[in-house]
Amino acid sequence: MESKKYNCLIYGATGATGRMVTKHCKQSDRWDQVFIIVRRSLPIYDELKAAPNGDSLHVIMSEDIMDEDKVLEAKGSTQIHCVFNLLGSRVGRGKELFIQIDKTFVVQSCVFAQKLNALLFSHITSEGSNKDSWFLNMRVKGECEEELMKAEMKLVSILRPGAFLDRENDQRCGEKMSSCIPFMPKIKADDLAKATMLNAVKRMDVISSGQPIEGETS
Repeated sequence: MESKKYNCLIYGATGATGRMVTKHCKQSDRWDQVFIIVRRSLPIYDELKAAPNGDSLHVIMSEDIMDEDKVLEAKGSTQIHCVFNLLGSRVGRGKELFIQIDKTFVVQSCVFAQKLNALLFSHITSEGSNKDSWFLNMRVKGECEEELMKAEMKLVSILRPGAFLDRENDQRCGEKMSSCIPFMPKIKADDLAKATMLNAVKRMDVISSGQPIEGETS
């Protein structure tokens, strides 16, 4: 029996994990159409579009990455089955910007996923996220998770990876230090991206089979 193919919308496709999720979805035979909304183009998009079936990658350019109208126009009648939100900022760039990107935009994209009648909303936060944390970044991520779990989605999947061992062109001091501590959980961006993509396929296969499933954190 032929496996079902899915269509996805990706927020944060210019980030370390987002680039790799885009690549893995585009190269997997489980995904049909891949839509990404970004402020700038990257060489990897040209490479993917030049590959076989390159026209299945749709790059939506917009200064406002939360522009729902542009997404609706680009996708047309295509059903979006999964919305990935891989956006992420850092506290050092400013508290307000961090909250906007790591919480407000994430929750907003989940609400949009509901409007699209998507099967799954998938988001990556961080190991140690906690709404009661004294640390701003962990507290905001925890508050975001709490909001997502209240969403009226068929399924919300939240992944909490450890420190990144690699973050191309965006190495962060905290992650660099954590990666040197033996007992701290850590992961490569490409491995996280592949796991995120496979997790989405697995969860949507369960939903498509008619089995009941609730939101989860993994």
